[in-house]
Amino acid sequence: MSGNAGDMPLNAPWDVTGAVDRLYLAMAGWQQVWEFDLGKRVLRPVAGSGRMSLNDGIGNGASFAQPAALV
Repeated sequence: MSGNAGDMPLNAPWDVTGAVDRLYLAMAGWQQVWEFDLGKRVLRPVAGSGRMSLNDGIGNGASFAQPAALV
């Protein structure tokens, strides 16, 4: 799921952090971390399978239990 930021609903965003031209959101409702590209205005999941669990991994190979904070 990705798309224009104006068309994307947020599901329990609990934290946000930034890096140059991007924002990262801890989406507790979807058990994922999302990225918002400020230049392209595109919002997309970048980490987390969407299943509530705790597993290390890369991209959607990781799983979270209500991610609540980003550093």
